[in-house]
Amino acid sequence: MEHTQILQGNTLRVYLYMLRERRPVGVREIMRALGLSSPSLAHYHINKLLNAKLIKQVNNKYMINKPIKIGIAKYFVIVSGRFLPRFSIYAGILSALLVFEFILISFNLMISLIFAIFATVMSLIIMCYETYNFWKEITLYLEQREKI
Repeated sequence: MEHTQILQGNTLRVYLYMLRERRPVGVREIMRALGLSSPSLAHYHINKLLNAKLIKQVNNKYMINKPIKIGIAKYFVIVSGRFLPRFSIYAGILSALLVFEFILISFNLMISLIFAIFATVMSLIIMCYETYNFWKEITLYLEQREKI
C-alpha cells in the first residue's frame, strides 16, 4: 500500500505526533495526546505505520523510522517540536532582509536600494498573506478531521 493511502485520518495524526515528538512514544501516550477512545485504537494505527515501515519499535515504544514529507506534512518544517508552515520561514527571512535594507538606506539613499526595498516589501506581503491563508485552511482541515 502506498504511503499516501496509509497516512490519512487518525493514522496521519499518529504519524505527525510521533514526528513532532522525535523520541520513542508509547501506545497510551499517543492515545491521551490525540484523544483517541482506547489504547487498541492507537495500537491499530501504530500497526498500520509499522506494516508500512514508517515507524519502528524500540522496546515497548515506537518512533519514526524514516521521516517522509507527503500530504500536508510537506508544507511544514519542524522547529523545536512545533510544526511551522514553510511560508512563515520565508516571511521571516524577508523581514530580516527588509530590516537590513533599512539600515543600509540610512547610510546612503540610492534608487536601486529603494527598488530593492519595494521588492522586499511586496514579497513579504505576499508571503504573509499566503501563510495566513494556508494556516486558516490547515486549521479548518485539522478541525474537520478531528470530528471524524
